[in-house]
Amino acid sequence: EAMPADGWKNYNIYLANNIRLPDPASLHKMGSVDFIFTVDLYGRLSDFKILQSTCPLCNKEAIRLIKDGPPWKLPEGAQSRQVSITIQF
Repeated sequence: EAMPADGWKNYNIYLANNIRLPDPASLHKMGSVDFIFTVDLYGRLSDFKILQSTCPLCNKEAIRLIKDGPPWKLPEGAQSRQVSITIQF
C-alpha cells in the first residue's frame, strides 16, 4: 500500500495543522470527503476523484491539502498504487 513517506502519524499532524475551512460560517454543514488518487513510482500524485462527499465546499480543499502535503512512497517494486483517503472537516 502507498503511504506518506514520513508515516501516518506525522501525516495526520500535517492534515490537522494545514486544513483550511472553506467557509467557517457553514461549519454545521461540514463533514467528510472520500476520494482516491494515484501515487506513481516517484511519489507524484495524480488522478484525483471524489467518491463521496458530505461537504461539497470542502472537495477542492481536500485535494489541495493532499497535493501540497508531504511526499508519498510506494512499496518496494511497485510502479503505482491507488490510494483511498477520507478527510474530515
